[in-house]
Amino acid sequence: MNRSINAKYALEKAVQKDPSNEEAKLKLAEIYYIVRQYDKAHKQVDEVLRANPKNTKAMFIKSMSFKELGDTLNAITGFEKIVEIDEANYDAFMQLGVLYSNLKNPVAVDYFSNALRVKPGSEEALYGKAFFFQNNDQLDRAIQEFTNMLNENPCFLRAHFNLGYIHLVELNVYQQAIKHFDDAIACNAKFTKAIYNKGVAYESLGDVGNARKFFNQALAIDPEYQLAKEGLKRVQ
Repeated sequence: MNRSINAKYALEKAVQKDPSNEEAKLKLAEIYYIVRQYDKAHKQVDEVLRANPKNTKAMFIKSMSFKELGDTLNAITGFEKIVEIDEANYDAFMQLGVLYSNLKNPVAVDYFSNALRVKPGSEEALYGKAFFFQNNDQLDRAIQEFTNMLNENPCFLRAHFNLGYIHLVELNVYQQAIKHFDDAIACNAKFTKAIYNKGVAYESLGDVGNARKFFNQALAIDPEYQLAKEGLKRVQ
């Protein structure tokens, strides 16, 4: 923390000494963004943008600030301007994918696809696309996307977990859900969410003994796991 404060003071002095120092202004804006002083961050990037209206780094910091402030419209507008200028800006495409996903707008898929064009095989972009399908009742496409991801990376935990969740909650195919949670646990034996949800799947099958077993396993790893505590109460 002290290092960040010292860096902030040093950059503030550098900007005071040389108001045309674009690099110092952007680094200072990043620090203001990190410590949530968004007005100060905007002041620095606006000064940079007045001199260089196509500075995508400044635009990105400002758009991220709008996102953190909950101003989705201005955040989207900013990120869209970035990708108009720089068609290879992976981070801006990802942010647009996430923001449009939150709005349940299918254009999110296009932005994740563009992110993949820039960075083929990106797991976060592949996951973003699959998760959009999952959250918008396109379960067949979600299952296919998550399965494709596992063909490339057999231990992609979130893909295993989401497949388990879809079969548990959306499809009520409990044995298949257990298989997916088992696959996740095989990759990470301390994946408490998968262990807990495996217990829920057994509970849904009426197998109280196994449900209790896996709720206890989750609690052995994380004694404060509230969902597992509640699950254990249900099957006592």
